[in-house]
Amino acid sequence: WGEAVTENEVTYYVADDGTTSAEIIGDGITWLKEESGGTSAWYGIDNKDGVFEKGSRFWVRWLNKIEDPEEWQKYYNQMDEDKKTKSSENLWIFFVGVTDRNGNKYTDFGGMEIPLYVQLGNDWTEENVNAFFISEGQDEPVGVEFIDNMDFPAGSGEFAELSLKHFSPYAVYEETNAGNNYFWLIFAAGTLLLAGGLIFILRKKAANKV
Repeated sequence: WGEAVTENEVTYYVADDGTTSAEIIGDGITWLKEESGGTSAWYGIDNKDGVFEKGSRFWVRWLNKIEDPEEWQKYYNQMDEDKKTKSSENLWIFFVGVTDRNGNKYTDFGGMEIPLYVQLGNDWTEENVNAFFISEGQDEPVGVEFIDNMDFPAGSGEFAELSLKHFSPYAVYEETNAGNNYFWLIFAAGTLLLAGGLIFILRKKAANKV
């Protein structure tokens, strides 16, 4: 799983390909901090219902549009055409999933909804945070809640809480108004078939703000 890093009393691991992971040791929230390209963000997955076996790995890996152009484009192409026309150039794609101790990747949660927490930048507003499941034909809405003062290992901050029913393609986006022009910051997700995880497109906050 890579090199061990301990920060704010949380130990996580960074592999050579940038995958950041943390061991699920209980039924609460497992946290990790992902850093790449001079930016960083905290992520948490809530195992309050005991869906994930203790000793499993919660992991995140970002794709860089410049360093990983082919893979980035592959998942960008999965976005609906109307979402592409509304998106800004500020797009980030990342994979997230859970792997058990035997190397098996979780794909569904037995009908449960699993809370996933994603740290947002300070410029997000509650009414503009949205999420949906990306599928061929019609997008499926996903429950999302904006939390403006959530406690996490490094303090407190703004987070999006997504209610996930499975590790499948998702998107989180913020609709903003710049002057008279609307533009969308899209966070899209596609299933990583071989890794069995989530993919999101997300704008991370600057590392020096965390």
